[in-house]
Amino acid sequence: MFFSLSLLTFSQDIFDRDKFWHEELVKANRDRLFGCWFKTLDGNRSGVKNATVDGLVGNISHSIVEAIEIKGKRFVVLPDPWGEAGWEGPWSDGSKEWTKEWLEVLPELGHSFGESGQFVMECKRFRVRQQLEGMH
Repeated sequence: MFFSLSLLTFSQDIFDRDKFWHEELVKANRDRLFGCWFKTLDGNRSGVKNATVDGLVGNISHSIVEAIEIKGKRFVVLPDPWGEAGWEGPWSDGSKEWTKEWLEVLPELGHSFGESGQFVMECKRFRVRQQLEGMH
């Protein structure tokens, strides 16, 4: 018998972020699934239709491929629904964060630059922008 339970959790409602990281998020795609999204920007206020946040379009769900900690930093790996990584923020392909030291961990992240169909985001940035939906 199989059943699932889906819970919507807003990132600002997570009180113990370390506990959530260790007990929930690092188990993504192992024994639970996580999806995330953020509301699109209101184009009426800005005058920009389909405005993006650091290259990401709102109202599109992403699953979390992996949550991984490397060299004291926590990252989430997310798929790009169009296969061309629209993410333009910190840790996006070719951004200044990818120093020689960090380029060496790309294989550990399971990531490569270019049209790999996924992108990397530091977890602290991710939490500010996303709502999480976990399914156990």
